Amino acid sequence: MRVIAVVFGASTPKDRNAQVVKMLDYAFSQYTTHPLYKRGQDVAEVKVSKGKKEKHSARDF
Repeated sequence: MRVIAVVFGASTPKDRNAQVVKMLDYAFSQYTTHPLYKRGQDVAEVKVSKGKKEKHSARDF
């Protein structure tokens, strides 16, 4: 996640920093993750040439 905070017209650097902290705290509090696959679930099957197995399951470890 990338967040950029810009504050124009702050009366002091301390005031500007306080406003930036509020904005960044809000942005990070709203951030959520969404899993695409369950742990250990097969995602795809990969062909392996000259391996012990011809195909192997690709998983989210």
